[in-house]
Amino acid sequence: MKIRNNKIFITLLLIIVLLAWYFSQSPTNALEVFKGEEKGDLYYSSSLNVTINAVGNDINFYIKDGISSVEYSLVGSGRDELVIDENGGRLEVSVKTPKFNWFGFDSGSLSITVPSSFLFDSLQVNSVSGNIICDKLETKDLLQLQSVSSNIYFNDIVSKEIKISTISGNIDGSTALCNILNLGSTSGEIDLAKVYSSQEDVLELKASSISGNCDILEIGSFKTCRVSTSSGNIDCYFSVPVGLKAQSSSGNIYINGKIQNVDFEEINVDSKYLVKASTSSGNISINY
Repeated sequence: MKIRNNKIFITLLLIIVLLAWYFSQSPTNALEVFKGEEKGDLYYSSSLNVTINAVGNDINFYIKDGISSVEYSLVGSGRDELVIDENGGRLEVSVKTPKFNWFGFDSGSLSITVPSSFLFDSLQVNSVSGNIICDKLETKDLLQLQSVSSNIYFNDIVSKEIKISTISGNIDGSTALCNILNLGSTSGEIDLAKVYSSQEDVLELKASSISGNCDILEIGSFKTCRVSTSSGNIDCYFSVPVGLKAQSSSGNIYINGKIQNVDFEEINVDSKYLVKASTSSGNISINY
């Protein structure tokens, strides 16, 4: 009798698992939920601030030639709901996930595609556990990407001010063109290929991580530059001659490949471009 009851329990458990898996699966094709042209001229107004919110969904933001309206597609659990709220010059796009998401299955992805000719005033993207992916994106005043445990990827982003932050995820980008760039991660890595400003000597750059590395391969002329990490390494390359204030408690400091055998080093502090770099237990490598 006991063996029979166990078999019944296992069978019921398998049925529940299969049902949960079925309802969490994505449809075979992306569902185009909404096109901007159906809402009139909102997307072409002179002032538009956009906020995108999702919990477990990957968020993909693309710029595309040959389209005349904003397009959305939500691929994921059939139980997720795309909510679009507009009010004057504000647009908020949110993915509403059921309160009970059995067994933590991935909810899929949200993709937003906008015409290449369109420019937002500001764009804010918030995610909890889904990745954020931005490709060739431009805003006028502010671009803000925030996540909790997911990674943030970007390619060719442009804005007056860019803020990118994550708690346990990585930040991985190719090129950023801006006046102010703030990169922050608690336990993740920061990797950036290039950062420039359209105007000379105005770039304000700050990159910080507690336990991750900070690697920036190419930095143009700037106004201020501060790079810090607690237990990770710092590796930066500048396209202009720089002065350096660097501090490392237990790591080494390298300037153009040459090791400096001191914990605190000040080199060329009278230079036009002064870099401040600090780490507790990692190495600092500055090249120019």
